[in-house]
Amino acid sequence: MDKNKLRGDAKRLIENHLLGIDPDAESFIDILSDDQRSIPIRAIFKHIDTFSKKPFSSDERALVDELMYLYG
Repeated sequence: MDKNKLRGDAKRLIENHLLGIDPDAESFIDILSDDQRSIPIRAIFKHIDTFSKKPFSSDERALVDELMYLYG
C-alpha cells in the first residue's frame, strides 16, 4: 500500500475515533501531514483505546493490521 494513502487512512481513523474527544488529535493530524515524520501508530492506538468507545469497522481493522505491520 502507498505510504501517502496510509497517512490519509490513518488521518481518517483519527478523525473518526479521536477528533473532538482527544486533545492530542490535531497534533496527530499535523504529524501525519508531514511526510518527513514517521507515523506514531502506537501513540495513536493508545489514545484510541483511552478516548474512543466506538468499535472499528472491518476496513479499519484491516488498516490497523497494516499500520502495525509497517510501523508498529
